[in-house]
Amino acid sequence: MDKRYFYLGADRTTPKGPHTLPELSGMLLRGEITPATEVAAEGDSRWLALGSLLMQSPVNQYAPNLPPIPGENTPGASISPFLPPLPQKIGSCPACKQELPDGESGQLPTECPHCGFRLRPANDTTWQYIRFGLSRLFTWRGRATRKEYWSTWFALLIGTLPLLFLSFLTFTVCTAISLSKHTGTALTAAEWASDITMLPAWITIGIFLIYELWTAIVLISMTVRRLHDIGRSGWIFLAACIASIMWQAYYYYKIAISIAAVNWKLIFAIEDTISRNERIKEITTDLNMVAYEGWGAALYLINMALGLLIFVLMLMDSERGANKYGPSSKYPHG
Repeated sequence: MDKRYFYLGADRTTPKGPHTLPELSGMLLRGEITPATEVAAEGDSRWLALGSLLMQSPVNQYAPNLPPIPGENTPGASISPFLPPLPQKIGSCPACKQELPDGESGQLPTECPHCGFRLRPANDTTWQYIRFGLSRLFTWRGRATRKEYWSTWFALLIGTLPLLFLSFLTFTVCTAISLSKHTGTALTAAEWASDITMLPAWITIGIFLIYELWTAIVLISMTVRRLHDIGRSGWIFLAACIASIMWQAYYYYKIAISIAAVNWKLIFAIEDTISRNERIKEITTDLNMVAYEGWGAALYLINMALGLLIFVLMLMDSERGANKYGPSSKYPHG
């Protein structure tokens, strides 16, 4: 008895058949199916393209005398319990919404063949994931795997640390030189900040702040895509950002008011450097206490709770298969 095969129609959801290979060949010649139609033999464990199967089987001998095609899914043609699971659609492009074809070895294509939107790195290495994450600066659509997110996050952190150290070192040295030049004289904060000796400190701090702004944009867009990857909306992160902005605004507002009330001229007039540093340390402690009281404490707790939630979500694995935000590069077929 000839081996029988089931095939998937255009919807790729309902197996049809079974048919023998000569019958499938006849259907192919009549244009009812295509070489890309997926077929699976009874008892087999995989779906194959019909064209690939026909290339391995001499079925042309049946073409002149095609047998009649039996009715599909009739009582005499029940679905085999040994059919492999139905292949899922790989999903549509997040940018143009066109259906995506399978890439090599069943993987997601590296980019959309219709609009060129990048879907995944060229290969599965940490360096490629870092490059991929950094290249999508203002990309909010699509998804980002855990590997892309954390690889890029650590790379940005490694870049932050030396810049932060350089800024702190330059600021400390320049401040010490500036204060030593004005020992015994009354010096306001504005006069100290405008001292030419502080220029290298302001330059390094400016470079650091520009880098941090770029880092923030990369991480914000990547966090939104990471939430998409686990099937969550990016609005969750927006709520966390709003809470953080409110906390920061309140904190620095209270700090600014407190600083304005301090008589810095008297502090910088203290000739004893040790005494002056101790006084500044006391003032800094008082400022932090003021900023964490009342509404500041409530906003801080809300900000911490939402930050912890985002951190936990970033640790979750990718949602399998395509979702409403796009296809999965880790589990393209679910």
